[in-house]
Amino acid sequence: MDDIGKDKSEVAARFIVKRVPGVTVTAYRSFVQDFDDEFFRSCAVVIGGLDNLKARTWINEKMCSLAMMDDEGYPDPDTIIPYVDGGTEGFKGHCWLILPKITACFGCHLDMFPPAVKFQECTIAATPRQPQHCVAWVKEKLWPKERPGIKIDTDNIEHMQWIHARSLERAEEFGIEGVTY
Repeated sequence: MDDIGKDKSEVAARFIVKRVPGVTVTAYRSFVQDFDDEFFRSCAVVIGGLDNLKARTWINEKMCSLAMMDDEGYPDPDTIIPYVDGGTEGFKGHCWLILPKITACFGCHLDMFPPAVKFQECTIAATPRQPQHCVAWVKEKLWPKERPGIKIDTDNIEHMQWIHARSLERAEEFGIEGVTY
């Protein structure tokens, strides 16, 4: 509970350093596209905690582009930088170790992600029938109206509690059960 609201890269770095004696971990909070090839080549391993599929696909492609093949057509181990991809989609989480040009890459796993869910505007506005319609209405309609200019932070417990409470109210209004935190 002490980590709620703190930067995940800093929290993860502290955890790893505490858990693995002698290891050095540097946390970065920026766009992965801002770093050049030399930066990535200086890493022994890259651990991603990226927030979207586009960035995760980009870093996977970068790691694969840095892995070279030897004269016999085999991956050159000196050029392989292991990439650990970890993330969540809703309440489901995963962690994959990707060894470029040896194991399946991130792109090979893309079909395992659920498709992005977007509900019809008229459904969430006038005829919600499912708990997720209530949550979508709160996030897409009510939040921007009542909290203009504030981006939803799903790591912020206050934001999530507010969304949950308003979603429950919306569900109650339409007699819908099943909205959970």
